[in-house]
Amino acid sequence: MKSFLRSISIALVGIVTFFVGAWMLQSCRPTTVTGVELTHREQIVIYASLIGGEPIKNIQITHTLPPLDTFNVERSRVENAQASITVDGTSYPLRLQARVVPTTTIDSLNFNLANQPSLYEAPGLTAQVGKSYTLQVSWNGKQATATTRIPAEPTLSADARVVWRPEPFRYVVPRERSFPASGIAPSMLATVIVPVLARQGEAYRIESFVARDTVSRLSTTSQISVNTNTLIGGSAANMPMNIQSQTRFFLRGDSVFKPIIFALSTATTVSVIRVIAHDDALLNFITTQARNSPNGSPFGNSGQNPLWNVTGEGIGLFIGQSRALQLTVRP
Repeated sequence: MKSFLRSISIALVGIVTFFVGAWMLQSCRPTTVTGVELTHREQIVIYASLIGGEPIKNIQITHTLPPLDTFNVERSRVENAQASITVDGTSYPLRLQARVVPTTTIDSLNFNLANQPSLYEAPGLTAQVGKSYTLQVSWNGKQATATTRIPAEPTLSADARVVWRPEPFRYVVPRERSFPASGIAPSMLATVIVPVLARQGEAYRIESFVARDTVSRLSTTSQISVNTNTLIGGSAANMPMNIQSQTRFFLRGDSVFKPIIFALSTATTVSVIRVIAHDDALLNFITTQARNSPNGSPFGNSGQNPLWNVTGEGIGLFIGQSRALQLTVRP
């Protein structure tokens, strides 16, 4: 869930960065422009992932800030929302979760856990596979709602496999006041292929891939980001489809390029793969967000807004997710 929320938050950060950058460029000009205002329609912002078999909590409910304001988590908090989740005709009220207070100096300096968005939970309610959940939020005279379904773990249609192949990595490292340094570092590409049986209304992705050498005992983990290349929807129910991802492992660096080295032998490396299923509303959002984001920019010219599944006077995502199906692939 953390990786899911982190990936989705990148879009919001990019938009805020754009507006702040535009303001800074304007402030550097020798002339002053007055009387210019950007209209702002305040909206509720919702981010949540309900995981099958787990308590319903960490439902982020915040609100938008004016585009020229410096973003501040504290100011975006909503602590008095009237919110509930309805399942099987019964409504369960949400309550504000207590803030996580840093317990160590490192937590306080590196993570600032006390400065966190407002999160809500449904006490005693656990997300159940196959059921639909409707979130309703009322705050400051505004209403927002969203519905999601909790998918089961992905079903394999064949055995998962990992294909290793050597592929040298060509690099260029910029250096101040000199020509860039370039070279070739030996590396291996691991292509993870997981055949799943598609189900209607769901999308699938590889969440993480761990390679562990049984001789050297070294291991490394690759968290797979959520994007249009890693989140695949089923075109039709009960049809087999392959989801895959690639991870590069460097075998040796040099005096200039010093990547993290993982000494492995494909004959002794065990691979652990985690695969999850999502409500395909997440795929709809990722696809339209990518269409509006050429070359990594949060703005594009498609003219199509991202497809949130939060409706009314709110934006965001309320997504059902399965528990991870963990697979072990041996040499």
